[in-house]
Amino acid sequence: MLSAAIFNTTFYVERQHADRFLSWLRLTYIPEALASGMITDAMLMRLSEPPDPSAEAYALHLRAENASAANDWINTIGHSLIGLLAEEIGRERLLHFTTPMEQIEI
Repeated sequence: MLSAAIFNTTFYVERQHADRFLSWLRLTYIPEALASGMITDAMLMRLSEPPDPSAEAYALHLRAENASAANDWINTIGHSLIGLLAEEIGRERLLHFTTPMEQIEI
């Protein structure tokens, strides 16, 4: 049985701020997640058909060994980094939501 916990954070960012958003995610958010010891892997995707034509949409999957590690990340470092990201981009230019998931056998 697989026990990995994955949480997906979907981000919507105004198109004109997408490059700055991606740079911050790649240079700060993801390296901090991996360096925390709570996150074992990261995968970033762009939604090919965002629901709002004025925005770009991205999905960031972070994997942890178990739900406890994932929750620890979300409630500590992850929460702080999302706040810094909102300050960097502007709270009114960024929408995000996080969905915890558990990987299961297929």
